[in-house]
Amino acid sequence: MVALVQLFVLLDATSLHMAVPSVMAALHLPADSLNLLFTGYDLAFAGLLLLGGHLADLVGRKRLLLIGLAGYAAAAAFGGLAPTAGALVCARVLQGAFAALLSPAVLALVAANFPDPKARGRAFGVYATIVAGGSTMGLFTGRWLIDTLDWRWCLFADVPLALIAVIGAATLVHDRPLRTRRRLDAPGLLLGSGGLLCLVYGFQQTGPRGWTDLLVLALLAVGAVLLLAFFLWQSRTPDALLPPYANQDPGRLGSFLTLFLTGAGTLALFPTLMTYLENVRGYSPIATTTALLPMVAAILIGATQVSARLLHRVPARNLIAPGLLLTACGLLLLTRLEPDSDYTAVVLPGMVLAGFGLGMALMPLYSLATAGIAAQDSGGGAAVTGTTDEAGAALGTAVFSSVLTAGIAARMAAAPGLPPSLAAAARSGHVISPQAAPPQLAETITTATVAGYTDALWWSAGLTLLAALATTLLIRPTTSTPPGLPGPPLPLHDPGSAH
Repeated sequence: MVALVQLFVLLDATSLHMAVPSVMAALHLPADSLNLLFTGYDLAFAGLLLLGGHLADLVGRKRLLLIGLAGYAAAAAFGGLAPTAGALVCARVLQGAFAALLSPAVLALVAANFPDPKARGRAFGVYATIVAGGSTMGLFTGRWLIDTLDWRWCLFADVPLALIAVIGAATLVHDRPLRTRRRLDAPGLLLGSGGLLCLVYGFQQTGPRGWTDLLVLALLAVGAVLLLAFFLWQSRTPDALLPPYANQDPGRLGSFLTLFLTGAGTLALFPTLMTYLENVRGYSPIATTTALLPMVAAILIGATQVSARLLHRVPARNLIAPGLLLTACGLLLLTRLEPDSDYTAVVLPGMVLAGFGLGMALMPLYSLATAGIAAQDSGGGAAVTGTTDEAGAALGTAVFSSVLTAGIAARMAAAPGLPPSLAAAARSGHVISPQAAPPQLAETITTATVAGYTDALWWSAGLTLLAALATTLLIRPTTSTPPGLPGPPLPLHDPGSAH
């Protein structure tokens, strides 16, 4: 049931991306509002993620899951009925806020309710598969809904799915009652959420403003300072989001850094393959989805049939590092893409290798990041894990966009016969679409576009190799706490006790 919740949130996000042209036409959506449609969701999600994890520990994981589902469905219905662009943006912000409640509750339930090593391996294998490959299904469902019904059904479809999830969670998900007298850590939430917001928004602004812009540098600096203050505060307050014992495990800290770098490094994989197959090779949206399914199958096999079966037998590092190396090899193979590359010779082996390695690495990473955390603290552990993922994805988006834009612009600026207006646009960093150039330059633009994407893949491979290095240096061959066992619990406070 929690896997279903995680999946339909990913389906919603991807399917709405597919509906962008229809949304723009129906609501006369300008470009600025289009950016807000997704930026608002991302910022609401990032800003409330730590709060969601903290509330999961204070009010209960199952209760928060039900609240989040009801709110997400209501926001989706509001968005589907939205008469204006402003109303749709507000609905997306609300969806981001309730997704921030759902995400840590989902991961906390998996971490707390599967203590047996074998069962834990299977559970995290399914979870990692959905996180890494669930978006691909959104391509198919989004296109089907748009072609057969209307773009609004990309949002309306969340309502029956949420209803099924609520019924299932209420009847099938069991959660032990929490016995804690911790209070809301308001200062910690302000520091942590503020820092993450500054980082995410700063990374988002690197695209239009550049990395050297004063506002971007200020946002990144303030974000780093606030996050540093957050971790210092967490080591002193009795109501910490993540108790001190959880931060003293070097394996957990190593897994956080590895997750951050992995999220940044692998972000380019999905948009590169999508753009190449659909815009360069001319695949239809359904054909593109079908062509990407082998990658999802490879993720599933790596996570559930390899790592899930071996995690309780071998150290996590011996699965994470080889998985990341395989992912980097797949990314490097995809850097050989040309406008006329054969799917079975280049695309298929590259994405299968990258998908298999990613599934193999993510499963033990999520398990290690949440291992040894007592049940009453699992929400905080899930929130910090999700925050690490979100920050890594934001960095990956910034690097991917910057490298892609610079690579395409440099090649277009140097292209012979380019009209002065297009050459000036290329030098200023704008990506030129084939429709905006003379027909005789279409091949040049296509070649430059593919080269820009391969430049981004080189950076992705480098970041993934850096994640493998972090694994080797920071995650010990053996961990002090086996993956399935709870760590040192906090004292259980009885409301009637003198303590």
